[in-house]
Amino acid sequence: MHINKQLMCYFKKYKLLLITVYIVCSLAQILELIPVYIFGTIVDFIIKGNLIEVKKRVIYLIIIFILFNSLNIIETLLTVRLRNRITNDIKEKIVKKTLKLQMQDFNEIKDGQIITILENDSSVISSFITDDIPNMLISTITIIISLFLILKLSLNLSIIALVMIPISMITSYVIGKFVKKYTIKGRELSDNYLSFVQEFLTKFKEIRCLSIQNIVFKTYNKSINNIADNVMKTSMTNTVSNLMSSLLISITEWIIIIYGAWLIINKYLTVGTYVAFNSYLSRFSTSLKQIFTYNIHVQALKVSLIRVNNLFEYTEEEYNKLGEKQKIEGEIILKDISFSFKKNKTPILKNLNLIIPKNSFYVIVGSNGSGKTTLLNILIRLYQQTEGSILIDNNPIDDINLRYLRENIIYIQQDSHLFNITIKENLSILNKNSSMTKIIEVCKLVGIHSYIDSLPNKYDSIIGKNGTNLSGGQKSRLLIARALLKNPKIMLFDEITSELDAQSEIDIMEILKNLSKNHTILMVAHRINAILAAQKIIVMESGNLVGFDAHHNLILNCKSYIDLFSEQINDLGKKIL
Repeated sequence: MHINKQLMCYFKKYKLLLITVYIVCSLAQILELIPVYIFGTIVDFIIKGNLIEVKKRVIYLIIIFILFNSLNIIETLLTVRLRNRITNDIKEKIVKKTLKLQMQDFNEIKDGQIITILENDSSVISSFITDDIPNMLISTITIIISLFLILKLSLNLSIIALVMIPISMITSYVIGKFVKKYTIKGRELSDNYLSFVQEFLTKFKEIRCLSIQNIVFKTYNKSINNIADNVMKTSMTNTVSNLMSSLLISITEWIIIIYGAWLIINKYLTVGTYVAFNSYLSRFSTSLKQIFTYNIHVQALKVSLIRVNNLFEYTEEEYNKLGEKQKIEGEIILKDISFSFKKNKTPILKNLNLIIPKNSFYVIVGSNGSGKTTLLNILIRLYQQTEGSILIDNNPIDDINLRYLRENIIYIQQDSHLFNITIKENLSILNKNSSMTKIIEVCKLVGIHSYIDSLPNKYDSIIGKNGTNLSGGQKSRLLIARALLKNPKIMLFDEITSELDAQSEIDIMEILKNLSKNHTILMVAHRINAILAAQKIIVMESGNLVGFDAHHNLILNCKSYIDLFSEQINDLGKKIL
């Protein structure tokens, strides 16, 4: 897509406001150029001793001053308003797009890249529209008017001044290539840096426990040093560009001073005309320099547009697509399900066939990498199966409206997030219509009400950053309570008891067993208490379903299950000893 068409996508809804800003800018610039000519005539009238004409022109200057500054105020207010609107619009589109990304695509994008696009690239685009385009318009108007006037004032001096144009164009083109290269590199480095910072903050506890602060600090230093090096290269490039432009302008001015002095001495030019010519030449040179600097800004804009458009090219989840909205009872049927993250890659799930009846409690076990979590991700349609079909109550899952599906399925992971807000706000976040009576009822059901009731602020107590004020068992209970307030028919759990003590785990399992009377519960687990609590156990190995039965049958007939169970028994024995 051409750069102009790309920009139109972002400002077409503000076209009228944008045109108004450009008109005000143009009028202000024209007014700003008039005093230069008036000053030239004032000098000539002073030399002639005509004070009346000098006074008249001072009045003109006062009127122009008032008009110019009035337009300037209007321009500033309109520009700020326009910039904020365009920036917010771009950011809103980026956030909406990110929220609709398919999970596989989201996993391929660095967190830092999304942050850079949201905060940096969006600002580059909006600033270009509200600042660079008006500045270019102002510079163009200044160049046209100044060129007309310097040609009118002195053709000979103008010819000398115009020699710098082709040289400046070549310089700008060459410098622009380097700027684009360093801008692309700078964005990539910024992506990596922000991704690292986010990881460092989210994994702070692990960093402390592993005592790798020095390694993290060295990585941080390397990252900021790379950014500093790239900034230095960009600054040097811009410095060279400015130096060459300044040198060219200065050489031109030096020649004009000498030649202009000769013209004045020989009566070919008046002092006032020379003063006016020099003033307009200065405006002409400065504006010409800004026009060529504009090319450098265009290179940065192109990089930002490419990055934003690359994000928008990702396929979206069909979240609001029309589909079945029949009442979900909770039966899950898998028919020949296979899945791989990329085509022609080794499948993570291979030809799974499974029936999970409604109102049941099944546990999935298997070694790391066997596809347990991937199966849950497919059931909630974070990923799309490569082959086969999934039926919910005999309805193909792909035909069910995605929003409706996720309203009836809850997925709680080991690292599910609790927000740093009140307990009540956390619990009702999935169902804003939850009454206080219902919240208390659910909390009693999962055994957390007594603890909450003992707090000074009870349900209005702040929960702490991701539940840091809670024990593992309390956090798990709150997560289950939050899920129940949403009242889904299907509940998926991924290792939610893996970090709990034995008694807390037993308590949670008892809660889940009771919930399975009215909900379909599917849980990934590996610890004995969780395994033994299930009605049936799904055993997976390298993406294959190798066992599906109750514990007392699997322990006799399924080698993979026997190995997993024996490993848990041995680990438990070591802890006891």
